[in-house]
Amino acid sequence: MTYSRHDFLRIAAAGLPVVVGAPWLCSGAAHARAKTEGGYTQEQADRIHNRSMEEAIGQAGESPEEVKARANRRLRELRAQPIG
Repeated sequence: MTYSRHDFLRIAAAGLPVVVGAPWLCSGAAHARAKTEGGYTQEQADRIHNRSMEEAIGQAGESPEEVKARANRRLRELRAQPIG
């Protein structure tokens, strides 16, 4: 059986969505799988962050309440300053 250039282009064009779409679908599936298998939810990440910050504050010899009060005072100062 012989194929013309027109036949070849028609077959190639028909296969193009498969060639282009396969990596896109695989990467999407891999991303979804990574999210469910080893990824953290935002809630888990927040808990880990809070625990590590409390440990760091404790190692520095301060109480979390003191640090929070100092941070809130600084935020109020920054908000009171005019921009520009």
